[in-house]
Amino acid sequence: MVNRQQRNGGSNLGCLVVLVIAGAGIYLGLLFVRPWFRNEQYQQEMKNVALESTTMSDSLIRVRLVARADSLGLPREAKRLTIRRLPREDRIEISARYSITIEIPVYGPKVLNFIAAAEESL
Repeated sequence: MVNRQQRNGGSNLGCLVVLVIAGAGIYLGLLFVRPWFRNEQYQQEMKNVALESTTMSDSLIRVRLVARADSLGLPREAKRLTIRRLPREDRIEISARYSITIEIPVYGPKVLNFIAAAEESL
């Protein structure tokens, strides 16, 4: 007597479902991580510029940060910088606010709001 085992496709389908969910999670993660990482880089540049602000004019600070925003591919709003030198408190504040819209499949657009800022004593 030959013992024949029947294969059920359920286990293969279960593996496929797990792979699809993992792939979707990675894809969505990358959609959100990229803008966050660019904001972190922009904010780090602001901190570096704030550290060097005693030897730089406001216009030079603006030029350097606008160039960095361009290189990171940030929206036009990110180039609207607020630079405040507070002589009484002996510090400088640099900030920018901007939004990035991400298209999420099936869900639709999601707007991410960012505030990049740096403070440093002069």
